Amino acid sequence: MAALNATGTGQKIHNFNGFETRTPFLIGVAGGTASGKSTVCRKIMEKLGQDSIDHRQRQVVCVSQDSFYKELTDEEKILANKGLFNFDHPDAFDNDLIYKTLKEILNEKVVNVPVYDFRKNSRKKDEVMTIYPADVVLLEGILVFYFPKIRDLFHMKLFVDTDPDTRLSRREWLNAENKRLFRRIIFLLTKRILNRSDMPSIHTQLRKTELFWAGLVVRMPEKHLPKCIFLGELRTGAYSHGGQKKSYKDTLKVVLKDCNIDPNTWETLAQNCPAQRSAVTKGVARYDQHRILTAQNKHATKKYADVIIPRGADNEVAIDLIVQTIRDLLQSHSRFQIQGISHDRRIARSRHYSDSQVTRPH
Repeated sequence: MAALNATGTGQKIHNFNGFETRTPFLIGVAGGTASGKSTVCRKIMEKLGQDSIDHRQRQVVCVSQDSFYKELTDEEKILANKGLFNFDHPDAFDNDLIYKTLKEILNEKVVNVPVYDFRKNSRKKDEVMTIYPADVVLLEGILVFYFPKIRDLFHMKLFVDTDPDTRLSRREWLNAENKRLFRRIIFLLTKRILNRSDMPSIHTQLRKTELFWAGLVVRMPEKHLPKCIFLGELRTGAYSHGGQKKSYKDTLKVVLKDCNIDPNTWETLAQNCPAQRSAVTKGVARYDQHRILTAQNKHATKKYADVIIPRGADNEVAIDLIVQTIRDLLQSHSRFQIQGISHDRRIARSRHYSDSQVTRPH
């Protein structure tokens, strides 16, 4: 049963099955890496018949959190190319842009969403995905419930819960574009084992070893080969055209910052071996505590879900129930439009044609 109210500003509020919501109806879809979030959203779109409709006329649209990755620095791009940058960290996303975009969607505006190039680890400069006003909007991603101010915008929250062994066994992920995602799964499983044994993660141990080794190289005489390599220009990796070329020590900046060590005074600190080792040990300990806390907070986002979908995209019963809920909502919206209450959305769709509709394979 749906009802329609009006606010003092003239904005419509729908009351649908206990939800008093501003249109459009915003649904968050969270879950672990390779849990099937994108597949669940795709099945919802297919069952509603929205996948074959022109994107300017769709009543249901889907947006991925992956579109909102931040632009990486040169040092971060080098780490990303080696598979060492953590794309699952909350700081990897442009959360201010996500919030701004969702607010504009809720205000029924036409918005442009960035298109992220996963091969170059950067946004495409000349390409955007245009989202037109719709009745229902799905936002899927691993951390869509992590930030309270974003989480509070959702009218319904779904969590796709898939067994880790099932996620790991999906061999189709092992192609050139998605090796990065496979590294995520291995990283997550490794963290579970190490956390239970009260040991630092392999990633943390590698950072500690790398900084110990870098300090040793700094203390070497200038002509020693390791120091020549340490100070020499990188022959691979990204740097701006005509700009200063990077050396290996420049790539340490991200690691040093993560461990709360000042990159500007690092080489001076490294001359004192005991002080350097003490600073590194304390720094990686803080980093590991922060990593564990972040992982716990990510896992805890499951508690915010209104609906949990066990077995992910294989759970047709759960998906059908969600589809029926959305279908009922769309029918209630259609009745309001027939009565002449709401025409804003159709007008907005008819006025904008300078867009590029882009989808990314999942």
